[in-house]
Amino acid sequence: MAGILKRQILKKLARFTKTLTPDDIDLNLSKGIGVLKNLELDAEYISDITHLPLWLEISSIVCDNIKVEVHITKIQTKPIHIVIDSIDVKISVIDEMKLRQKHEVPPRKQTSGYD
Repeated sequence: MAGILKRQILKKLARFTKTLTPDDIDLNLSKGIGVLKNLELDAEYISDITHLPLWLEISSIVCDNIKVEVHITKIQTKPIHIVIDSIDVKISVIDEMKLRQKHEVPPRKQTSGYD
């Protein structure tokens, strides 16, 4: 049963993560607790959905410890608790040359001001 549930969780999280495997998911079905440790998110995908300015680049995102608590027998009356210990996000500023190469922006024309 836990294996089936792990595969379903993996399907839902696959587009957001880089290297998630079923072995990375710890489930305790009797307590309704799931734990993910050192989850590395797909920085490029997260950059796209957050609509950061073009000159900012997320180089890595790692969630240290994620705990999800679901009261299966009381799912309609008790909330699902998600606790994230820490999220390490590394963001850098892209220099102009790299920005042009990345987004194929043509170089600016040099104008003399007398045109």
